[in-house]
Amino acid sequence: MKPLINIKSFSDIVRLFDFMYKKAIMDCIDVDDVRKCKDFLRDMKSNKAYALLEFEYEMTWREWKNTLYFFCLRKRLNTVALILDYVNSIYSYYAVILPVAMEFYLKGVADYIECPYQDDYLRFSEKPLEIWGRPSLPKTTRRMMDDMMQLIMDRRHRVIEDPMKKAESDLKEPSPSSYDTFAECMWRLSETLRKQKQETVYDRSRKNKVVIRKPKKP
Repeated sequence: MKPLINIKSFSDIVRLFDFMYKKAIMDCIDVDDVRKCKDFLRDMKSNKAYALLEFEYEMTWREWKNTLYFFCLRKRLNTVALILDYVNSIYSYYAVILPVAMEFYLKGVADYIECPYQDDYLRFSEKPLEIWGRPSLPKTTRRMMDDMMQLIMDRRHRVIEDPMKKAESDLKEPSPSSYDTFAECMWRLSETLRKQKQETVYDRSRKNKVVIRKPKKP
C-alpha cells in the first residue's frame, strides 16, 4: 500500500492544522476569560495531554483521534480522515498528526493571550494560514512548516516535572522515530510542491490555461 501521507493528503493535513489553530482562537473568544485561557495553557504545557478549552476534562489519545476525525468529516478533509482510520497505535508515524494538531491548538491559545482583543475574528477566519494579531506575517505553507517543526521540537523536549504525569504522557506519545519520519515526510512534500509551483507558469492570455515548463538550467 502506498503511504497515506502524500502529495494528495498534504494540503488536507495543513488545512486541519490551520483549522485547529483557528478553533483555538474561537474557543478563547467564546470563553472570554484571559485568566482561564492562561490556566489552561499552563496546565497543558506542563504535560503532553489532549484537551479543548470548551471541555473540563483531558482526553485519551483515542478520544482525541475520534475528535479530530469528526473535525475532518465536518471540514471535508477526507484524506486525513482516512489516515486517522489507520491509526490503531499511538506509536505509528501517522499518529503524529494527533499531538501536532494539539500543539497548533495550544499555539492559537498562546497567540490569543498575547493579543486578546487586537484582531477581528471574521476577517481572520477567512484568511488561510494567518496568525492572530499579526496579519503582516507571510501566509504560506512554508511558514506553517517552520511552525510545525518548532512545535514538534517543543513537545518532544517538554520537561514534565510530575512523575505521574510523565508516566501517563509516555503512554500516549508517538515514538521519537515516528516524530522524525512524520516531520521529514511533511517537509519533503512541502518542498516538492513549492518546486512544482516555481516550475509551472500559466499562460493567462488564452481561454484554456496552457502549462509551460521553465527550461532547466544547464
